[in-house]
Amino acid sequence: MFFIQMKKEIKCFFSSKGNLLFMFAMPILLITVFSFALKDYISAEYNTFSEGKVYYYVEDKGFKESEYNSDNVSNSNVSNSNVSNNNVSNSNVSYSNVSNSNVSNNNVSNNVSNDNASNNNASNKLVEFEQISKEISQKLGVRFEEVFDYQNAKADVESSKAYGLITIKKEGYDYYRSSFNEPEGGKLVRSLFVQLANSEKIEQGLDVMVNEEVIVNEEVIVNKTRISINKLDSKNYYTFVGLAFSILFMGLLVAFMVYDEKEYGTIRRIKLGGSGISTMVISKALTGLLCGAVMIGASYLYTTIVLKVNWGDKKLYIIAVLLCLVLFSAVFGCLIGLIGKNKSMCQSSVLMFSMLCGYLGGSITPLYLLEAMPVLKWIIRISPLYYTNRAIISLFNGIVDEKTYLSIGVLLGLVAFFIILSIKAGRKEAQKA
Repeated sequence: MFFIQMKKEIKCFFSSKGNLLFMFAMPILLITVFSFALKDYISAEYNTFSEGKVYYYVEDKGFKESEYNSDNVSNSNVSNSNVSNNNVSNSNVSYSNVSNSNVSNNNVSNNVSNDNASNNNASNKLVEFEQISKEISQKLGVRFEEVFDYQNAKADVESSKAYGLITIKKEGYDYYRSSFNEPEGGKLVRSLFVQLANSEKIEQGLDVMVNEEVIVNEEVIVNKTRISINKLDSKNYYTFVGLAFSILFMGLLVAFMVYDEKEYGTIRRIKLGGSGISTMVISKALTGLLCGAVMIGASYLYTTIVLKVNWGDKKLYIIAVLLCLVLFSAVFGCLIGLIGKNKSMCQSSVLMFSMLCGYLGGSITPLYLLEAMPVLKWIIRISPLYYTNRAIISLFNGIVDEKTYLSIGVLLGLVAFFIILSIKAGRKEAQKA
């Protein structure tokens, strides 16, 4: 019975020329208009933080001196021919392990397991830090400054004068951040540093390439890493947030479909036929999911071919987040269709909700402007689109972090909540009929 219901829903939905026009025209129109009309809102420096800085503190000054007194190593002077199997083995290489479970309100610790800890490994850690900090500085524009007073540096971090404080130890790193006021730039820098410092998550979390092996003191191998951060101009930004915004409006199509079922007495027949209200709600949601998948596919082709937007290596994650948003929009539309008194009420409810979520979620005014406003930066958190757009921006930069999982969790949680409400509203409507 469920598959018969799904077949009927898909046939009815895709037989409407209006629905087809909406699926293809709506996202393309919004992306195009926003990309060119609002390009002044998005500057080329959106993803750079030239005013930001990160402190670093060397815990043991002794191994720092020994490192600088050792032979200077540069990429131009080292070749693979210098690597000897007698002197180097992969079993001697150990990097820092960073896990989210070690993140507290006041610091992020990198737990390091290194059975062969030595002065050479300490020197290796400094070289590794210099490489990581150099790459982050080049890509984001953040300055790394050495400090010698640890307590004053912590106070500066708490007062947002610096993004964070990295302590370099023989066995690894400690990352200290503000417990209550960490800026968005600091979160991005922290995510990059933590993932680069974690050898097990390098390829998973960032667009990282291991270029070559560098020998330090003829014994320790350091992998040189390189990150790729995309510049976020108006075309890139509104490709994703414009698409997410148009997906919210898709809920209007589902609302009209459900209202028509109610208007023509289909809900009562479904109840008497034994297929169940829950089957109808789920079939509507899955039909909306198929519609959203078509919208995403059309937008992907348009933006990559016409606007030359590169969705990055994390495009599958981006699509997954967008599909969760599609489900949310479809189930919300289903609920509105069931409780709406007439089509005008359904239309007004979905449009008002979409516009409110769009504005608070950064689909019209960019997120970085909204987050800079003292009170509004907390109000915007009520919008599901806020979490979606934050996650997509991070994924566009090649970062899979807590923003991605939080966005998916929030959207799927709301989907479950609205499904329950829709089933209850449908049963109530069937009893009335």
